[in-house]
Amino acid sequence: MPLALAIVLAGCGDRPETSESQDRGSAAGGATGTAATGGVPGQPAGGLRDWVGDVSRGFREVVALAQAGDVPAARSRALDLYISRQEYIEIFYGAGGRLVAPTHAALATTVEDSETRFHELLQLVNASPVDSAGLAAAMAAVEAQHQRVIAEAEAAGVPMMPPAAQPGTTPEDTLVTPSADVLQRDARAPEIAGILEMLGAAQDAYQGGDQPVALRLVEDAYLERFEPIEPRLPAALSGGIERLFHLSLRPQLVNRAAPAEVERTFDTLRGQLLLADAHLMGGSTFLFGAINSFVIIAREGLEAVLLIAAILAYLARIDPAGRHQRRIYEGVGVGVAASLGTWVLARTLIPIGGAQRELIEGVTALLAVCVLVYVSNWLFQKTYIQSWREYLKGQVDRAVSTGSALVMAGLAFAAVYREGFETVLFYQALLFDVGSGAVLAGFLPGAIVILLVGVGIIRVGLRLPMRTFFGLTNALLLYLAFVFLGKGLYNLQEAGLFAPTPLSWFPDTEVLRLLLGVFPVAQTLLAQAVFLLLLVATYVYYVRKQALLAAAARPASSADRPARAVK
Repeated sequence: MPLALAIVLAGCGDRPETSESQDRGSAAGGATGTAATGGVPGQPAGGLRDWVGDVSRGFREVVALAQAGDVPAARSRALDLYISRQEYIEIFYGAGGRLVAPTHAALATTVEDSETRFHELLQLVNASPVDSAGLAAAMAAVEAQHQRVIAEAEAAGVPMMPPAAQPGTTPEDTLVTPSADVLQRDARAPEIAGILEMLGAAQDAYQGGDQPVALRLVEDAYLERFEPIEPRLPAALSGGIERLFHLSLRPQLVNRAAPAEVERTFDTLRGQLLLADAHLMGGSTFLFGAINSFVIIAREGLEAVLLIAAILAYLARIDPAGRHQRRIYEGVGVGVAASLGTWVLARTLIPIGGAQRELIEGVTALLAVCVLVYVSNWLFQKTYIQSWREYLKGQVDRAVSTGSALVMAGLAFAAVYREGFETVLFYQALLFDVGSGAVLAGFLPGAIVILLVGVGIIRVGLRLPMRTFFGLTNALLLYLAFVFLGKGLYNLQEAGLFAPTPLSWFPDTEVLRLLLGVFPVAQTLLAQAVFLLLLVATYVYYVRKQALLAAAARPASSADRPARAVK
């Protein structure tokens, strides 16, 4: 299916019919027909005034939905108005439109300005939470610009009633594959235009029976095209698009779902990508860039800081001289250097694609899980199975051997490298979009926050009772292992190593993803469930072992002692 037709279908579906003119479908700007002045498939009935009135009535519906708390429906309706009305205004009255002559430059400019105002509105309706006052102002700006379009069209003598589409024609009869310049106009941001083009090719391949090619194109569209621009988008929008790629479209392609079901997912995904296009073309504010920069360093760095701070606090309790803490700092330094080095290699000598990036993150996370479990088990045995007082009274060189310190340094390296490489890539994209000032405005406070978290963990750890501190440290390491396991497997799934089995009944929230590494995917949940069962089994085993050791060390009872000699 040509890309333009796919965008036509993106606006179709079940939506409230509040307009006076009955929809015949929806289409994106740039759809081309066989007749230079004829109608286009999906063209709504009526003329310019009808379309402008439909937009105004639709805006009232958007406001009502937003005020009722149904933000997803409000977003969907706003996008529908853009695709099914604004794009037709551009097709007929914009620059290069079917009814516009070279002498109608003022009209074309006014239509272009109305499109810009509409993009700003879409950006606002996609914000979380929705700014009601700002949204109302943006709608008023679009409506005012539409009235100018009507006035300019009348002044230029341009027909107010475009010719209707020829009866009996189908979209396949009248649409041709869009050229590069049409794609650029449909999705103004070149990154989004490239993604839409790849998705159109993927849908063509799937409808033609070539499922492997369709799957490869969809994976490449996400990994190579969408993932690099994620930091430039609001988290809610980028997260929704990611879910559509990985938890809807890819599983459907792998399982060879019905073409109609796959087509609906393609259409939904295109609609979300058009919202992303509106955001990118609207430009990012300094505040958005600073907030995004803060979130990146806080989100990516927090797990690594928690782990490193826990290890440093542990070593500080048993090694006040700091003979082994230096190795942890060395591991951190090597992790930072490796992150920067991998980034340089990816940009210069050895191109590293999206699949390779996800593979690096996934493998590193799983290696970190293995080391975390080892360190946690080692710590547990030292402080619970053995006499922890004797352990602390022993020589530090025996308590924390050189080998154990190296393992902990390796763990610090793995944690920093996994988060560091992704952080560098995110900041690279954000610098391109908002500039260094906004990035620094968010990075510095974020770095201070995670540094304070690390210092706080170390200081609190030094003041806690010894056994309580060791128990909390162990719990923190196991928590991080649980999180890394879920995120690492999800990274491998994103890299295409295995196809996910999404669970529609399982909750999918950012809190679960970020704080617990829990995703609505059968494979990751099963692995984490097995991990928890093994922890419980190991704990029961150690408790029983400790009870047996205590029983063996207990002195014999008085009944079993030999009678004392009577003097």
